[in-house]
Amino acid sequence: MGRWTRMLMMALTIFLGLAGRAHATKYYIAANGSDSNSGTSEASPWLHAPGMPNCTGTCASTTPAAGDNFIFRGGDAWHRSANINDSSDVAIGGEWNFTWSGSGLGSTCDYYNGAVSTCIYIGVSTSWYNSAVCGSSFCRPKFEMDNPIWANSTHQDASNPGFITACTYDDNPSSAGLTGIKLANGIIFDNWEMWGLCWVTPITSGYGPMMLQYPNSSNSYDAIIDGYIHGWTEAYDPQTNGGSSVMDQAPLFGGTSAGGIATHNVMAYNTFDGSDSCPEATVSSTGGCTGGPVRYGDFYYTYSNVFRWMSLIAINYNAYIVRDNLFEHIIESYDPASHSQVFEMPAGPNDCPAYNEYYYNNITREVAVGITWEISTCGGYSTYIFNNVFWQIGNGANCLIVDGTQTPTPQLYISNNTFEGQSGSVGLCTIRFLPAAFTGNVTLQNNHFIGPYTGPPMNTSNFINGSGGTVVDNGNEIVQTESVANAQGYTSGNNYQPTSTSGATYHAGSNLSTSCATYSPDLALCSGSTGAVMDIAGSGIVPVPLVAVPLLRGAAWDAGAYQYSETSSGQPTPPMGLIASVQ
Repeated sequence: MGRWTRMLMMALTIFLGLAGRAHATKYYIAANGSDSNSGTSEASPWLHAPGMPNCTGTCASTTPAAGDNFIFRGGDAWHRSANINDSSDVAIGGEWNFTWSGSGLGSTCDYYNGAVSTCIYIGVSTSWYNSAVCGSSFCRPKFEMDNPIWANSTHQDASNPGFITACTYDDNPSSAGLTGIKLANGIIFDNWEMWGLCWVTPITSGYGPMMLQYPNSSNSYDAIIDGYIHGWTEAYDPQTNGGSSVMDQAPLFGGTSAGGIATHNVMAYNTFDGSDSCPEATVSSTGGCTGGPVRYGDFYYTYSNVFRWMSLIAINYNAYIVRDNLFEHIIESYDPASHSQVFEMPAGPNDCPAYNEYYYNNITREVAVGITWEISTCGGYSTYIFNNVFWQIGNGANCLIVDGTQTPTPQLYISNNTFEGQSGSVGLCTIRFLPAAFTGNVTLQNNHFIGPYTGPPMNTSNFINGSGGTVVDNGNEIVQTESVANAQGYTSGNNYQPTSTSGATYHAGSNLSTSCATYSPDLALCSGSTGAVMDIAGSGIVPVPLVAVPLLRGAAWDAGAYQYSETSSGQPTPPMGLIASVQ
């Protein structure tokens, strides 16, 4: 289903759902409000929202119900502390603990499938904003954890540039705090800017400080969308590799415990940008980047996000659909005890979800960590990896690692991807099947392998490492040296995707149209993307959703990843922005 079609259906679903439910109410919250107001109009907003410690009066006596909307004025800032700077700021008095859940989880509250009428919405109306802050167009409300980014901190570490020596408010679990916001189930959390996480002591057990936390539930159905998350800081305190504590491993978002698997949650159209937390001037392939994982224990629906300038995206996660994301500038942590990779799914029967997994239409580039992707296949289920592009991968030997020893035998399909190692290096971006940890069946077809050197002739076997599992190559693979690929137009400027009919991958693939219904629920192998993101001028601050229409494969398919014909569009209208107030 196309993204805009889905949004239109969602708006209609919300409208019809709310029209028949008199108790569903829209509440307004703004920096110029009062908790003694009714809260039910822009002219009479509250100052706080339910669950904020400073919520009083009508705000405190209101019990949120399924289907309710909590609309925050754009440009205003809600502070966990009392760190008030101007008239657009609100002190909430501590952690915001929103304990009320939506209802009908999986039926009338299921964001990914367009059913949201009984979810609780916490977000915005793009027509309501503080013009003194935003100017003439909408800007996001902010949730600030009140620790300045490193460049503005009075606690800068002169010995270790980019790090700090103390936090204004230490968010380590063993000290003053843990989380900025806690959500219950069935929540749509939309269009927020969040920043100011800080910690200075190692994490000795479980998980670290978080900006946002949600239940570890098999039926959580939370949706975190259209956000801008940045500005985290930490002290320089590397720990012993393999020890019981770690400094640089703090989930920005995560579940309520270290164990458990959360499902049906959505993370979409967000930008997680550590460029103000991990300044490029101090980053090298040997360390310096801080922060991560973005997600702990959950990666179920993850699409159309930008992840950049950090050391880890996801760990100990379960995934269902991971598509249309940009992963870039992922750098090895300075802390030897920290995991550093784009994502790592542990192998083991207790970690495996009982469903197929789909990874497609992602770009992973400029990565300098020990492991890029590590995927665990699950017994009795299939994993599909297609139309992904990997380039400038520093440790190409661990470009794509596959493990999983469960029974019945797991199935893995790797088709129409492009793998490029590190330009100017002798390293290849390889698929590695762990001999002791993978016993599945693998089918390879239609991939494009680019070797970043001009050495001896190569073939597909150069790009396959390890002896785990049974690997069947169905052919139509294209193998090129970097120089030959560049000369045919496959370059970093176009993410090594084809731009003309003269390249080696053009119409060189086997037609897999009979498999499209199995490769992903949205038939993306044949019909292309259901959404995508691109970086604007390298800023990464706001991902730009695209109506992505790939070149249709037709009867003669290309090998490798295919080129999008991209049409830019603006930030999506929040789901509730299309709905009239309930009378």
